[in-house]
Amino acid sequence: MRHLVSIQSNKPLFLGGVIFLSLLIIISTSVLFILAVKKPKLSSETATQVVRNAFAKLISQELEASLEKEFLPADGKSTVVLSASLNTGGPAEAKEMLPSLEVEVLEGDLTLLKKEEKELFTLYTFQAGTKPGRAKLEIKAGLLKKTLSLALFDPTPPSPPTIEAPQNESVLGNTRPSVAGSAQAHSTITLFIDAFENGRAETDDKGLFSVTPETPLKNGPHLIRLVAENRYGIKSLPSESIKITIDTQALEVDLDNLRLEPNPVSRGEMVNLFVPASLETSELFVILSNTQYELKNRYQSSVFSGRIIAPKTPGNYPLTLLAYDKAKNTTFFSNVATLNVT
Repeated sequence: MRHLVSIQSNKPLFLGGVIFLSLLIIISTSVLFILAVKKPKLSSETATQVVRNAFAKLISQELEASLEKEFLPADGKSTVVLSASLNTGGPAEAKEMLPSLEVEVLEGDLTLLKKEEKELFTLYTFQAGTKPGRAKLEIKAGLLKKTLSLALFDPTPPSPPTIEAPQNESVLGNTRPSVAGSAQAHSTITLFIDAFENGRAETDDKGLFSVTPETPLKNGPHLIRLVAENRYGIKSLPSESIKITIDTQALEVDLDNLRLEPNPVSRGEMVNLFVPASLETSELFVILSNTQYELKNRYQSSVFSGRIIAPKTPGNYPLTLLAYDKAKNTTFFSNVATLNVT
């Protein structure tokens, strides 16, 4: 009786491995023969490295390396990690013949602390010294090389900014007064008003700056101070505080051109109200019979308008206006008009 046996064939894979190993033997033998003839005194370690470099050319390979940071404080303790890998193509057997990774500090105050071998990459941890400057690292894998650099910066904080305007104890009629002064060149200036951040600016080549509050200030006293931050994120101590007082003029409405249409009006009916106001007015409300209505500056012409509802009880009703500027300073206008409800 015959037994049929099914055998799965791996001929393509087997033949590929045979061809690859044959090429490896031929190249290794050829290189070693040439070395033996031309350089008979060459050490076995050097000869092996030469064979590996020659063999590495047979397969595709790419050296990748990167630093987790572009700059590091030269404080004698901060660290940076370099990740390096040699990506290859070809059979698994080929990877065992590739040259190992090597990392060298070419310049700069950096010291290698540790090396960690991972499955797909290698991590190198370096510690900064105390000398600011440029550090340069070279990563090698046989014939492949890659150079990386980073800045070792002075960790000393920048000097506090100096406020030159406005003067201390100034009284200002502007709700967004600019603050000018000097600090370290190319630094970021943060403006604090009453302990809250309220604007940022950059210093120029000479260290000069001018920063304007993002949020308008209410009438009354305010404390101003500044903090400088260099490009590496190191912040200065706060500047000396100055005190300013905001005292803006009260908002105005044009009562001569205020219009109520219709007036008189039947109870419960809609009434159109038009109120011209000063340019600094940002919000305007009308109060009628304990009910507040918002008027809109619809065309950005400082003429606020809206609709209000006449009370359901006949009589004469006074209107009161409540105006706000951009800093939320408030102005009341009592009995600006009378609505006659029939």
